[in-house]
Order: sequence, then structure tokens, then C-alpha cells
Amino acid sequence: MTTSSVEDPRDLIPALGSVHVVIEVLAGRNLVAKDRNWKNQKTTSDVFVNVYHRMNGDKQHIGSTEVQYKTLDPAWNQKLDLIVDGDDANLRKGVDLVFEIYDRDDLSSDDFMGAVELHVDLLQSVTEDWYDVHTTAAANLEC
Repeated sequence: MTTSSVEDPRDLIPALGSVHVVIEVLAGRNLVAKDRNWKNQKTTSDVFVNVYHRMNGDKQHIGSTEVQYKTLDPAWNQKLDLIVDGDDANLRKGVDLVFEIYDRDDLSSDDFMGAVELHVDLLQSVTEDWYDVHTTAAANLEC
């Protein structure tokens, strides 16, 4: 076992210059149906996720997942990369991520399905968990 004389590990962040954050969007379950079948019943969705880094009130688009067609339980298993400047004072507090979930529509605008907002401590070990989607219907997203 090793020990360190650094009282707060966050004191090491400015020396790094920047931090590489790997974001993995794994899956969704029980998402809301937006697409209608031939009986005009909403049964499935064509789901994708836009991922953003929120800082000082602004959202920076990091990337998007591929569309998972005709499902309410999509499995993306996609990684996105975020490079965060280590000199930024806000970095010591971690990063705020926003996952906006949409139903892809070819003939009209995409339908918003809900969002997940997370605060990530950059010194915390890797976590994988299900998060509630903020919408009127019960749904979950795993990342």
C-alpha cells in the first residue's frame, strides 16, 4: 500500500494540463414510444442520444450515438471523448454532462424523449449505473 502527502487530490489537476474523459453510453430501457404502427398505436422509437458538456451555462456538443431503430430498450455501447482543460478552476469541481434522448424522424423534426443530467467527479473511479430520464414517462438510461 502506498500513501500520498497530498491532502486533496484535486490539487494535482492543474499540473495535468488537461483531462481526458471517456463517456460511454451503454443502453436505455423502458423508453417512451414515439413511433406509430399501422394501427396508429405508439409502439416503438428510433432512439439516439446527444451528449453535451455543460459549463458556465453553455452546452458544448460532444457527440451523438447511432440510432437504434424500432426499440424501447436500445443498446448503444458507444464511447465519446471529452478533453477538459486542466487549468480551468471549474475542473476541480468536476464536469456536468447532459444526455438528451431523441426519436429520429426522417420526415419531420426529431422528437425529444427526455434527458439525463449528471455531475461527474473527475477523480472518482469509473462508474456504471442506471439513471432516471427526466420526462413524464418512466424510463432509464445506463452510462
